[in-house]
Amino acid sequence: MEAEGGLGTPRDPYAPYASPVGGEQMDLDDPWAAHDHTHGHSASTAQLVPPPTTNTASPFIRADQYDRDEDESEFDARSRFTSTRGPGDTESQFGGSESYAPSRNMFTGAGAGAGGGGGADKGGLTKEAALAGEIQEGETTEIVKESSARRRWVALCWALTFWLPNPCLTYIGRMKRMDVRQAWREKLALNIMIWFLCACSIFVIAVLGLLICPTQHVYSTTELAGHSVENNPNSVLTSIRGEVFDLNGLTQLHLRTVSVVKSKEVLKYGGKQIDDMFPVQISAVCDGIDGNLSPYIAFNPKNSSDPNSQYHDFRSFTNDSRPDWYFEQMITMRYLFRRGFLGYTPKEIKNMAHNSRSVGVYNGLIYDVTDYINSGPRLQPPDGFNSPNVPSQFMDQKVLDVFRFNSDGGDITKQLDRLDLDPQVLRRQKTCLRNLFTVGKVDNRNSAQCQFATYILLAISIIMIAVIGFKFLASINFSSPRAPEDHDKFVICQVPCYTEGDASLRKTIDSLAQLKYDDKRKLLVIICDGMIVGSGNDRPTPRIVLDILGADPNLDPEPLSFVSLGEGAKQHNMGKIYSGLYECSGHVVPYLVVVKVGKPNERSRPGNRGKRDSQMVLMHFLNKVHFNAPMNPLELEMYHQIKNVIGVNPTFYEYLFTVDADTTVDKFSVNRLISAMIHDKKLLGVCGETELANAKQSIITMMQVYEYFISHHMAKAFESLFGSVTCLPGCFTLYRLRTPDTHKPLLISNQIITDYSENRVDTLHMKNLLHLGEDRYLTTLLLKHFPSHKTQFVRDAHAYTVAPDDWKVLLSQRRRWINSTVHNLGELVFLDQLCGFCCFSMRFVVMIDLVSTLIQPVTVVYIVYLIVNVARGDQSVPVQSLIMLAAIYGLQAFVFILRRKWDMIGWMIFYIIAIPAFSFLLPLYSFWRMDDFSWGATRLVLGESGKKIIVHDEGKFDPRAIPLKTWSDYENELWDKESNHSIGSWVPPTKFKNEGYAESHTASLYGRETVYEPGARDYSPSPSGMYPPPGYQSGRNTPLSHMGMPMAANMSMASFGGPLMPMPTGGSMGMLHQPTPSRPQSNYLDLPFNSRSPNASPPSPGQQPSDAEIERAVREILRHVDLNTATRRELRRKLEEQFGTDLTARRGVINAAIDRCLAEAA
Repeated sequence: MEAEGGLGTPRDPYAPYASPVGGEQMDLDDPWAAHDHTHGHSASTAQLVPPPTTNTASPFIRADQYDRDEDESEFDARSRFTSTRGPGDTESQFGGSESYAPSRNMFTGAGAGAGGGGGADKGGLTKEAALAGEIQEGETTEIVKESSARRRWVALCWALTFWLPNPCLTYIGRMKRMDVRQAWREKLALNIMIWFLCACSIFVIAVLGLLICPTQHVYSTTELAGHSVENNPNSVLTSIRGEVFDLNGLTQLHLRTVSVVKSKEVLKYGGKQIDDMFPVQISAVCDGIDGNLSPYIAFNPKNSSDPNSQYHDFRSFTNDSRPDWYFEQMITMRYLFRRGFLGYTPKEIKNMAHNSRSVGVYNGLIYDVTDYINSGPRLQPPDGFNSPNVPSQFMDQKVLDVFRFNSDGGDITKQLDRLDLDPQVLRRQKTCLRNLFTVGKVDNRNSAQCQFATYILLAISIIMIAVIGFKFLASINFSSPRAPEDHDKFVICQVPCYTEGDASLRKTIDSLAQLKYDDKRKLLVIICDGMIVGSGNDRPTPRIVLDILGADPNLDPEPLSFVSLGEGAKQHNMGKIYSGLYECSGHVVPYLVVVKVGKPNERSRPGNRGKRDSQMVLMHFLNKVHFNAPMNPLELEMYHQIKNVIGVNPTFYEYLFTVDADTTVDKFSVNRLISAMIHDKKLLGVCGETELANAKQSIITMMQVYEYFISHHMAKAFESLFGSVTCLPGCFTLYRLRTPDTHKPLLISNQIITDYSENRVDTLHMKNLLHLGEDRYLTTLLLKHFPSHKTQFVRDAHAYTVAPDDWKVLLSQRRRWINSTVHNLGELVFLDQLCGFCCFSMRFVVMIDLVSTLIQPVTVVYIVYLIVNVARGDQSVPVQSLIMLAAIYGLQAFVFILRRKWDMIGWMIFYIIAIPAFSFLLPLYSFWRMDDFSWGATRLVLGESGKKIIVHDEGKFDPRAIPLKTWSDYENELWDKESNHSIGSWVPPTKFKNEGYAESHTASLYGRETVYEPGARDYSPSPSGMYPPPGYQSGRNTPLSHMGMPMAANMSMASFGGPLMPMPTGGSMGMLHQPTPSRPQSNYLDLPFNSRSPNASPPSPGQQPSDAEIERAVREILRHVDLNTATRRELRRKLEEQFGTDLTARRGVINAAIDRCLAEAA
């Protein structure tokens, strides 16, 4: 009878779908046997039935109980922070591992089962046995097609690393495999680029300005006057013949030499030009024209009125003749106390020339020979001696003419060097100019090139301060948190878990169960990534989860096949489904547990495929629910459990709330996140603030508290202004599944599913994207495919996560975070439609984030350099740098001051102390360990004509090995299957004794929940559909399993937190106490049903009774039959006899009428 109804099913050798007849197998040559067939093709060739019990299911076993010879320490399955991987395993990034290790024999015999892929039954090769360039027996090969962009990138990497030949990497670096060597080259090329960018940053900050505008130690006359003892007693300066000296130090030397002169008498000359205080012996500093200069030549055009000048006059004609005293003193002062030169701008020099002064610039020094031209030198012998008959002129006329005819006071370097003079004479003349006529240096500090050097740094500083300022403004919120709103939206709470312990999982699950949100409209979906025993645990993680939820430990549902992420046949995975109700603190919440157990032949980490695969299980399912696409057995069972056991049609769910297994959420968090979604229909993802749950556990956690706070309230709040939060953390994010008005898929769209389920992860870039930063990459994909939508940060929503408390764990975590950030920001930069324009765009902010991430080590070095210079009292520290530092930390301080987070003052101190570790050591370590992956057994070799071939020993995956079927077809078959059961099994639980609940809720029996026509789809929530069907058992925490029938008879939705009250009669069988819906509701019981079966011929219209007539006849028949023995088929036969016509096409109407009558009878 079932075969007539199309219940024949193909045999799946790795999932318990044995044919009821036992002799039928799938025709692997039929293209429609198991592939998607959504365009009218019959699904009869890939029929599914609820799986019977088999003995191939993977039981709960500890990791150390696997039947294998390897050292169990390789696969000790410790926590995701401390687990040590074997050479064939890939490091977990979230509790899970994208395992590429070779599996055991996929097939029990050569060519056994679909997807055998010829030779896939042979044992896997170890990493040591598989040579890099050889294809071993039993391995599968796949030709790789590289894009042009990939080829250009590879060429660039080779251009940067050509100086390291492959033999060096192979024999010295011990990189035997081609793909590992290529990844190392890409890592090195990226590091070279990062180092080059850091060098460019240093160049721009510290070198560019010096090249464009070299540092000048000059003081204008105004600046010199400001360094008087009255204005600046700690830095008193004075000038002698254009040179500026430190008078404070000079005073100390003077006191040691001439103690009778008080220091204040010396310091009073501060800020002044005291050339006349030091008369010069001309013959000691100038050789004249011919090298013979009389010692009696004097050049002193100005008579000093200062009486102290006589104490410095030791010329030849004085009583105390010391011809070399001035020269010796100037050498000492230049070496010990010179601070620079007097500076004159080109404009000031030109003004001097226009005022009839004979000035000129030679090699940057300014010379003034006006007094020499106007008055000239003279002969002055000592008293009592006659004046010698020698010339008094010591400057050549040609030299003087150069100054005389330099009307604008410009540069005379070339003119002076080209004079028609003997080189020796010219050299003597230059010496005379330097020692006697120097008045200062050209001050170029305000020149165009110096202004450019100054303003380019100022512009960079302004941009950075502006970004910090905007981040500060974005973080300001003077309003109090808004009161949480009540919503009636259906939301799935997803918790992927791997090796977490009982305490962590219980806190997470309890926090979700205790959310102040309607229990009937939230669903806990916990996905266990493999049968792994975590470090410190005594049971596998799935067993811990089920024990927390109170599931019956004796239940062991059949494992069902589904498609996973992995190489070759690793894509074929199997999982078990559990469902029920979890009671916690007065909340009763439905749950669905998906346990990935792997194929029976998996021994190393069975079922484990990583966090991304866990996410894809639910995303694939919701995508197929939305498009009514063919589903694999696991997805069909998920649909059945949610719709018929839990009692909510999967199409009702509008939001996906993702939480990590070590995260607890605030009780109003979901309300606040959904409120943001409802108020802005363009939002496709929102996240809240994640705080540390173990802030005071160790010094390592203390250093992270302030960083978490600022990263949310400044970084994410700032990005939220643009509607483009670049990282929605998987530990605390709410996604919109589809648009509320047009029902356009968002998170579950085909583009997101295709890109996020990328299975070929064999390059350095893709590994960093999908193995280290899958949450950030998912956000990148959302921004890429939906540029008109937004992502946002909601500061009122809070969650609490456990941060690493050990340095090694922190090192591993930050390596993943930093590298995934670099690669994801690199992807975002090239997105076409990021909002904004030029410097006011999200692309510009992303570029700033990317550059700032890459140059963190240089930034730390520069900050240390500034601090050291300030501590040393260096006056050359750039003011804008100090302003920027003050702005960064000053505005950050204002953030927590305005929010009254006074404890953040202490956390900020810890953070500042940790800056060298967080911003210097960790980035450098992360950049160099960018290729730190376990590459598994998949490797790259070169084939014929240089073709690149992927080689692995996982076997070839044949999608036909996993049968597919649409839910509507599967549901129709379930209706037919139920025709062979008595109608009494459909009577609500109140008609039976308590032992009626002993039936396993995991069996795929279509329970009574909602009369649903598969062809009619709507996204509005139904008021029916939360009453547990017969045979439902949720485990120890199911309230109905602990009470007698008299109490259960008066119970409606008490199991879901509803009031205990008598169940009303009528067509509705579900939720009695509901919040006011935010949009129109639709009752599937009131939908017009398609009264024609697709396989039946329509009868004559005149012979068909109406729906109302059929329902009246059903009511009449049910009054006179034994419900414990009657079947639906008998009921249809009686109706056909009564109406005298074939009612096969009206089967759906008849079944709906039966359900309504039975519900009323309850």
